[in-house]
Amino acid sequence: PDGFKAEGLKDLNFNVDNAVGTFTSTAEQKGNTVSIKIAKVYKHNSEKKDQWKQLLDVLDASYNFSQKKIILKKA
Repeated sequence: PDGFKAEGLKDLNFNVDNAVGTFTSTAEQKGNTVSIKIAKVYKHNSEKKDQWKQLLDVLDASYNFSQKKIILKKA
């Protein structure tokens, strides 16, 4: 809204890209609008157990994003 500034947008920027999948998110404020872009991609239908750590990296980034908050403060 007019007269407010979003804080915590930097905390919403994630970029995890590995052989198993991708999770990226970007957040920015332009004028009175906050834009958040998210992409979560699994590169295969199934993975071998030795790829589990990479899969967890993608899932953890996605979960951590969901736990972040934006605070609107008067400018």
